[in-house]
Amino acid sequence: MSNIAVNWAYKQKIRASRKFVLVTLCDYANDQHECYPSLETLCDQTCLDRKTVVLCIDELVDMKLLTDTGKRVGKTSSVKVYRIGGSSSENGTTKNGKQFRFSHEAVPFSDSPIYKEPSGEPSVPSKSVFKDRIGGWFKRRPGTVWSQKELKALREVYNAKTPAADVALLESYYTADLNGEHDIRRRDVLTLLNHWPGEIDRARDWKTRPDRNNFGSNGSSLVQKQKFLQDAIQAHPCNKNSRYHMGTETPKQKAEYEGLKQKLSEINTQLAGVTHA
Repeated sequence: MSNIAVNWAYKQKIRASRKFVLVTLCDYANDQHECYPSLETLCDQTCLDRKTVVLCIDELVDMKLLTDTGKRVGKTSSVKVYRIGGSSSENGTTKNGKQFRFSHEAVPFSDSPIYKEPSGEPSVPSKSVFKDRIGGWFKRRPGTVWSQKELKALREVYNAKTPAADVALLESYYTADLNGEHDIRRRDVLTLLNHWPGEIDRARDWKTRPDRNNFGSNGSSLVQKQKFLQDAIQAHPCNKNSRYHMGTETPKQKAEYEGLKQKLSEINTQLAGVTHA
């Protein structure tokens, strides 16, 4: 085992599963910094399932800690050959035609830059970091496998390059402790991604309310409740006059919409009683 290569991998500030896969790949690399252990081997040595290993490799490539050389080996030429450490070497041959481990002389990793996952708001986060961040709003663990529809929607949102301030605002909105009766946030990742611009507008409107987290509490006035419900109904996708109306609303959304109108009717009745009193 090469202490230089493995130590370089251990120094990367990435999540444990990604680091474990990277360390294992380093242990199998040759003197051209290339490695090609099978997925079965990686699963066996890391004790991770196949989907997690594939996801980790994709994210390491996204972080530029790995590069797909385009070469394929194995009996069916289906095993990918990766280059680690950002090496520019194009020679893929190995000693005696077999794969072997790093030597101290062959691996200049001691001077290689260390990748560090951003702890704050990055100017241009990697797609994997962006994915984990949004998933966290819905209590998803990092490494959770997303559906193909979710990944497609994520790619479209990511490529739109939403300003960091808007992403931070949306994160505040989706992680805030709102009163359940008036919570009109999207319930799943795919719906959020498909309505991304509209949700940013909702978050901006939410931010302008000085009592945004207190609707429904004993201290909030009937007028405040009325204004909130009116705005919620106006912006609701079941409202044909709403900018968010798509014509494909679910039964759950329709029930929510009717519930909002019923609550508004009750508030209006209470306000009428206060006025007459």
